[in-house]
Amino acid sequence: KGDVNFISGSFDAGFGVNAKVIFNGSQFQTVAGIQSFTGDNKFHRLSVNNSEGVLFTINADVAEVLTLTSGRLVVNNGTGFSILNSSEAAIVGASATRYIDGPLYKRINSGASFEFPLGNESRYGKITVTNVSASGMWRAQYYSSSPNGAGLSTGSKELPVQYVSSNEYWNIEAPAAA
Repeated sequence: KGDVNFISGSFDAGFGVNAKVIFNGSQFQTVAGIQSFTGDNKFHRLSVNNSEGVLFTINADVAEVLTLTSGRLVVNNGTGFSILNSSEAAIVGASATRYIDGPLYKRINSGASFEFPLGNESRYGKITVTNVSASGMWRAQYYSSSPNGAGLSTGSKELPVQYVSSNEYWNIEAPAAA
């Protein structure tokens, strides 16, 4: 029900279906510190059940399942938040009020599809990649603003694209070729 400040030491998330960390509350929570929740310190199952949201300012990995029960999971730009499980069901409970606000990394296998449950502030902007040709960590982020502000021209498009939005865009990065 409070903030997490990971300064030193290690974190043991345990194993199995009952090994979960739940951010539960009604006031905004922050996950910060010097250490990160990656590698041996990763979460196995993580749940957000906070109507005000949870902010990650340090890198974090989720090995199995992220459950979005209530509120947004906000990720600072420059912070890595990764879902290591390649399953299409690795994130459950997403909706127009429960999503990841910021960059999301997700392991996707070649030939698979995944719906990124993204948003920006109060706007939901999920996007799906289908039948991907490269296995690895994919990165996606939704922006509820004009792409012109990021140096991307809304007037520049190639066929078969018919229209480019002036009030939202996504950044999707495929894994580097092997």
